[in-house]
Amino acid sequence: MVVVACLVSWGCQSGPIGPDGKFAWNQGQRQAAANANESAQQQQVNQLNNDNESLHAQLAQARQQYRVTAQELELIKSELKQATDKLAIQKDPNQPANLTPPAIADAIPVPSPTIEQSLPLVDVQGTTTGRDGNTVRIEVATTNVFSPDGVSVSAVGQTLLDQIASAITTNYSKQIITIEAHAYQGITPTEHHDLAARQAIAIYRYMQTQRLLPANQFIVMSRGSSAPRYSTATEQGRRGNSRIEFIVSPKSF
Repeated sequence: MVVVACLVSWGCQSGPIGPDGKFAWNQGQRQAAANANESAQQQQVNQLNNDNESLHAQLAQARQQYRVTAQELELIKSELKQATDKLAIQKDPNQPANLTPPAIADAIPVPSPTIEQSLPLVDVQGTTTGRDGNTVRIEVATTNVFSPDGVSVSAVGQTLLDQIASAITTNYSKQIITIEAHAYQGITPTEHHDLAARQAIAIYRYMQTQRLLPANQFIVMSRGSSAPRYSTATEQGRRGNSRIEFIVSPKSF
């Protein structure tokens, strides 16, 4: 009867009873538990190694992207410096060019004014034209000029730029034209500024590649998100702030 009571009390457990009256593991059971614990620890180590390798791969990819972006920015700075030096030489051939260009956000120096004149307004479909003091501003949304990547001139944009160039040739053939880019795509003002600089350079390159207007007629400027027209609280406002302005100066080049 005692044996039956023990069996009922302990159920399916087997092995000796410890001094504290609790079930005691035998050697085989202890080894199995140790093996299971070691296997779980090894799985954790393997998972940590996998996570570490994934993090290293992501870090390498981020570093590569940073290098590409840095190279593109240096190219833009170099091209703006060349344009600055060219205008400085045209302004005074006897003076050495300024070898230290301003920041990208700054305008390239404008040559000394000659005879100011009243400029006519032009009507180019797809643009908005108005006066700003003695200057004329021809404004076009960047979505009408660039492909979805934001920096390649689209087929529609090429047609529009051709029309703008034709209007400039007809009405402002002797005027200094500033290509002023405004962008509001990205997270930081630096990203906005870099994008606007690339867009201004892309338009300048297109004008020169197509031989639409003289190179020394242009000034290239990036304003980034520093001069918004509309509230940036909405997507519609941010799209409206992303624009290109062709600023026609009354000064001749």
